[in-house]
Amino acid sequence: MIVAALASALHVLSIVLAFMSVHLRASALKTGEWPRAFRMDALWGLSAILLLGTGLWRAFGGLEKGSDYYLHNAAFHTKLTLFVLVVLIEVYPMILLIRCRRNEALRTPANARKVMIFSHVESLLLVLLVLAATLMAHGIGYFS
Repeated sequence: MIVAALASALHVLSIVLAFMSVHLRASALKTGEWPRAFRMDALWGLSAILLLGTGLWRAFGGLEKGSDYYLHNAAFHTKLTLFVLVVLIEVYPMILLIRCRRNEALRTPANARKVMIFSHVESLLLVLLVLAATLMAHGIGYFS
């Protein structure tokens, strides 16, 4: 029971960290603070890995409700779809920021705006992901 609670806490903290880091990345780019944006981007990547790892652990690690519950819940499928969508959307900013790390000439206001737009879309999707998680936790969307 303690392990399940720990997994749950880590999962919730990882979503908070994900939202915070993607938001702070956009904020740093708005003010042209590229080094801070790079740090927040790294934190964003770490939080996404933590979110995925703890989510898989909770769903398929024999904790709490068990994998059958998750696999038969539309809200869980929605949550996974939103996560995959966030990851797919993140590909462009990730590549652009890697290029900007290597080449300072690419650190332009136009490129900052591009990453900021993607970050705002990702933030919205993360909020929707939390909504889906809340529905799932309350048994809404369960089918047999």
